Amino acid sequence: MAKLFLKTENGVLPIEQSQIKKYNLEVGEISPYTNYCIVDENGNDKKRKKTKNKSHHSIDEIMDEGIVFSTSEILDIAQGADAVIEDT
Repeated sequence: MAKLFLKTENGVLPIEQSQIKKYNLEVGEISPYTNYCIVDENGNDKKRKKTKNKSHHSIDEIMDEGIVFSTSEILDIAQGADAVIEDT
């Protein structure tokens, strides 16, 4: 396994192999707890290719079992505004 380091203001600090394996760390990522960049032995932080988010839903939509709700619809449902109650 490759040696990885945290790039801090005070230089680079080594990361233990057990932590690299546990958190599946790779060069170019941000460390989970310290938010420092993870670099290799030479201080390179080659970024990995970012994957595009192919979701066609906007942020305020939630998909649950194939149903898409907007934020306003979710609030209406939670408040019972869309519920029709008839006394028979």
